[in-house]
Amino acid sequence: MKLRELLREITVLSVSADLEQEITDITNDSRAVTPGCVFVAVKGLTVDGHKYIPQAVEKGAAVVFCEDVPAGDVAYVQVADSRKALAMGAKVFFGDPSSKMTVIGVTGTNGKTTTTTLLKYVLEQTLQAKVGLIGTNGNLIGDEVLPTAHTTPESRDLQYLFSRMVEAGCSHVVMEVSSHSLDQGRVDGTDFDIGVAKAQNETFLLKASAGNNYQHPTTGVGLIDFLHSSLENNGLAAKLQAEFLSDKMIIKNAYMDSVTGELLLETVEKEDNNG
Repeated sequence: MKLRELLREITVLSVSADLEQEITDITNDSRAVTPGCVFVAVKGLTVDGHKYIPQAVEKGAAVVFCEDVPAGDVAYVQVADSRKALAMGAKVFFGDPSSKMTVIGVTGTNGKTTTTTLLKYVLEQTLQAKVGLIGTNGNLIGDEVLPTAHTTPESRDLQYLFSRMVEAGCSHVVMEVSSHSLDQGRVDGTDFDIGVAKAQNETFLLKASAGNNYQHPTTGVGLIDFLHSSLENNGLAAKLQAEFLSDKMIIKNAYMDSVTGELLLETVEKEDNNG
């Protein structure tokens, strides 16, 4: 695949690389770099992938996707968001595989593994379909078991896994979607057909250090910023309810630990009185 094609869904700021060169792979892991691939320098919470650009180039990376322009003679594509570029680049490189299957995502604090396992069984029994599964206990392509390091794989690995499922003849895939994967953009570029949200009836923990997560859909105000500005107000729980959560959920209490900066939300699912 030519670099120009790989970039078609990525916001590019500047380019020094040859757009007509052939790309052999894409990765954000410098240890996995092979000659001709794209290395995506992702800024993580504790590690900045930009520091591994020299190692990636030494191992044969043809191009570096980065947010900060690297020093020296490095073929690069400067992008607005490296995480987004990794996800969208992988989607394009592997042929947008999730769009070729029915993808069911299950999120929630508890019950994701049980739900996905049951859904896989029901789909197989009722539709006689070959079904892929992605989750905590491992990934399945039909009956083939693949090991996993995360509930939801990194975006490049996820798109590769989808492509394996398509090649194996899977018509459906059920997957656990962790809150971390949503926050870190791992499922960006995934074409979900159905979303299942498990009832959140226990205490949630949101870390203020995570930044402006859970943005308001209209104002774009981050939940953490909103909370910091509202802690002195009475009725924080009600205010938060009105601003950020649907009418399916009721917040019993909301408070922030003054030492750790963590927000505790005690929520219950609203009872359905319509039978």
